[in-house]
Amino acid sequence: MIARSAACLSTLIILVIGGREEAASMRFVVPEAPAMSTAVTLRGNVTFERFYGPPNFGETPEQDRKEEATILNLDREICVSAGTGSCDAQDMLNSIQLVIPTSIGGSARAGECVVADGPLFRAFTGHHRRLILMRVTNLRPCS
Repeated sequence: MIARSAACLSTLIILVIGGREEAASMRFVVPEAPAMSTAVTLRGNVTFERFYGPPNFGETPEQDRKEEATILNLDREICVSAGTGSCDAQDMLNSIQLVIPTSIGGSARAGECVVADGPLFRAFTGHHRRLILMRVTNLRPCS
């Protein structure tokens, strides 16, 4: 399936095995920050990681705010690149950070398998803890 938008190209390669579809390889082209890709769907297990935040992001732990990031550990690696070239080892990711707006309601529990929908974007602030993030538009338990 190939979806095009003005911002980017998102490609999902599907194999049909025994009458059912399985993602064999997923490749997403994500534009430079802060632009977002077209919406995608990813599946994985949720974890929460704590990090030092402002004012010094770990340089002064006793003064720095503690922040928590919601991480989606993907069921399968994905290839994320800025262009349309091939995927190199540094383009392969096994986790992304989820940005879940309060309007979504509810949240995932640690270790829970979820399916998340939304556009991907590249990290561009000190609060972003993975190279690629997803602005979640829908979050549901795996079925």
